[in-house]
Order: sequence, then structure tokens, then C-alpha cells
Amino acid sequence: MGAGPTRSLKVKFAKLCMEQPSAQPEGGRKTRPLGQCIVHPPFAFSFWVFMQEPTSRGELGRRAYLLMGFFMPAASGTPVISLALAAGQGHHGQDGRLEIWVGNEVKPPSDEEVADGKTASDLAMVKAGQWMHVVLSIQHRSVSAYLQGEKVVDAKLQGRMQFSSLTPEPQRGVCFVGFPPPDILRYQNSTSIMEGLIAHMTYHDEGLTKSQVYDAYFRSRHMLPTDRDIPPMEEANERKEHGPQREESQQEGSQEADTRG
Repeated sequence: MGAGPTRSLKVKFAKLCMEQPSAQPEGGRKTRPLGQCIVHPPFAFSFWVFMQEPTSRGELGRRAYLLMGFFMPAASGTPVISLALAAGQGHHGQDGRLEIWVGNEVKPPSDEEVADGKTASDLAMVKAGQWMHVVLSIQHRSVSAYLQGEKVVDAKLQGRMQFSSLTPEPQRGVCFVGFPPPDILRYQNSTSIMEGLIAHMTYHDEGLTKSQVYDAYFRSRHMLPTDRDIPPMEEANERKEHGPQREESQQEGSQEADTRG
């Protein structure tokens, strides 16, 4: 994702990997490769999500859509931290409710009132057909989720799950967007891939304060893809995902034709 405190990347459920810095000094300084080094919390991820199809009441308690997961080496003792949408939520069962997974433990938003008669659970609803801004903030002893600039989940980390026991050396982290492989996160049968888009995925290696979260939400709204932009984005992603395979298939077909000739 590149060097610097923040780096933005448009993706549609692509795998991102943040690597350690190079051990070779350049001009007296350590350099960072294409990946991003995560040293220690606080750090955060922000992105926009567009759920293309509404969920249904029949999915309530039965299905969840994984948005992203963050993984550190097993030796660190820290769990996989993930963001997901619980399906079948809202008045008509068509919304996805943002929640945090700490390992396999679900941390849902609170039903306590937070502002203007609304609960955190009310504010955590992701609606189909709308771009919505999401932030995952990781601290030493807690993780938080924000939606549209509002904090909707605040989960404490206990014991070895805390990031406070990390060694001083730079730590390697991997961010999976969409659906990580099963050897990283244990899935339940209810976990599914959401029909939708993710744009402006950004890693913040100095973390985000509450005011910075709202600022990131407010300032990036004008950069969102329009309805006209989405089909070309999907086509570009399809080419990236299947391009090498198609090219190899075409080359094999060409070689077979040469052999026959």
C-alpha cells in the first residue's frame, strides 16, 4: 500500500498484504517495500462500502457478510480482527448491521441510546444502494467500528488478545478484504460474500481520532464512484482477476493451432 501515514486504494474484494520494512538502509533510513509496515497500534482502516442487494428477514441470525479481516502472525498471540454485516436487520429485514469479530467472537453494537433517541445498533445499519463510510480502529486494548462518522461498536480486548504485549520489533500484518482463506479465519456456514463494492480502502498507520474519522468521512464523499462509474470498475476487476488465466488459455490455444498447422 506504499509508505506514509495513509495510502488509499480502490478495490473490490481484493487481498492486500502489508509487509515488513526492508532491512537494507537507504541514505541512513530503513525503506518500506510496496507493502506497509505495521509497527504497533494505534492504526486504522477506512473505506466506503456499497451493498448492491438488500438482505432478507429470512437471513436474520443465519447469515453474515464479511467485509475485511486483519491478521498478525500467530506468535503475536493477537486474534483475527474482522468487520462483518449481519444480514436481515432493520425494520424490514433488508439492512446489514455492522459488527466486529474478535477471532470467532461476535461484538455487536449496543442497544443503549447514544444520540437523538437512537441506539448504536440503529446507527450501525448499512442499507442497500447507498455508499456508506466504514472505519475499523485498532488500539492496544480495544477495537472500534465507525459508520458514517459515528462510533457504533467499541469492544475491549482481554488477556493475550490485547496488542499491548507485542514485542518491540516491527510486526507483519495482512489485511484481507471480502473473504479471507479458511486457514486464516475459521468460518461458519453462515459466512457469505456480499454482492457489493468497496472503494477508497485506506490504511492509517497512526490511527484515527474521533474527529479524524468524521473528517475522513466528510472529505472523501465527493470521490465516490457514480452509477455510471460502477460497470467499468467491475469490468476492470474481472480483467485483473481472470486476465492471466485467459492469456494463458489463449497462448495454449495458439500453440495447439501452430502444432496442427
